Amino acid sequence: MKNIEVLSRETIKPSSPTPQHLRNHRLSLLDQLSIQIYVPIILFYEDYDDLKKPLGECLSRYYPLASTIREDFSVDCNDEGVEYAEARVDCKLCEAMKKLTSELLNQLLPFDPYGTNVTGRSELAPVGVKFNIFECGGVAISVCVSHRIADGTSLVTFVNAWAAMFRASTSTSTSEADDQKQQYPIFDAALLFPPKDMPGFKLQTADQTLTSGNEKIVTKRFVFDKFNIIALKQHATSSSQSCVGVCCEEVQKYRTPQPAFRWFQHYFGKLS
Repeated sequence: MKNIEVLSRETIKPSSPTPQHLRNHRLSLLDQLSIQIYVPIILFYEDYDDLKKPLGECLSRYYPLASTIREDFSVDCNDEGVEYAEARVDCKLCEAMKKLTSELLNQLLPFDPYGTNVTGRSELAPVGVKFNIFECGGVAISVCVSHRIADGTSLVTFVNAWAAMFRASTSTSTSEADDQKQQYPIFDAALLFPPKDMPGFKLQTADQTLTSGNEKIVTKRFVFDKFNIIALKQHATSSSQSCVGVCCEEVQKYRTPQPAFRWFQHYFGKLS
């Protein structure tokens, strides 16, 4: 087990305040039924830059992530911010990568994925970020987001937006910066899956769920090297291009959008 020492903790707040009419965010029915766990992601890099300012700018658009989740399944978008911790790892990045165990990966995370109330708040913290610095200067940037407010796909979208904010801030291209100014997420899941009034309803925590039975929990890890990732990207690109013509032909058959297609346009069209 590697020794990981937390050097500092601070709260990163949105760079601009959330408008008053967006302060109360409703969770969808799917969010209401989500178990109380954190969805984690860890990204490894050989060097790093200061990402705190782009994070604040990104949070101003993803304002529900810098909020307070209430017990009544609502989100108070009060710009409370997210916890940002910096830590030092007593080994080199290449050494850690040779033997990545579940124990080490959990140490790199800001929160216990199956824990609750990990920041001392009375409410569930929506997001945490941890910046782990290795002896060689490499880093592991980890993010945990409450499953109550986002899933894995949403987390990846947020991280991609954070990275895009950083690239735009360092880019000399005005077009790239302008593109980022136009990209805002839409939080309308509650319109598609309206929340239900469930007095007294309370989900079990992950710890309660895992300890309620005698099942043996097994974790498996799948490793793809850079050559396999390149091959997968090439295969995905070629497959998508071959499907475009077929998909366009199928869509043209319907002059009037069908109900399912209208729903697709309503939900996915806004994300493109």
